[in-house]
Amino acid sequence: KIPYLDAKCPYVQGREPTQHLYKRMLDTLEERMPEIKLRILAMLKELKKRMEPEEFPQYLCERCGFPTVNPKKICNFCRIVEEVRG
Repeated sequence: KIPYLDAKCPYVQGREPTQHLYKRMLDTLEERMPEIKLRILAMLKELKKRMEPEEFPQYLCERCGFPTVNPKKICNFCRIVEEVRG
């Protein structure tokens, strides 16, 4: 079983909180497909990992001081200005 916090929202009046509906649905799925909760959790962890931004080395542009990922340490703006000026 996956532990979870079961707290009642004081603003819900006269209807079932959505979280209880989801829990009942997951429990029903678990009866038919053992370990489905663990599979869903593993899938969500994998999705989270894939959505995390990729780390890029950052440098400061030698001309303007703005951050750049260009290892030559010249940002795109300064590179374009250099090309235009010749």
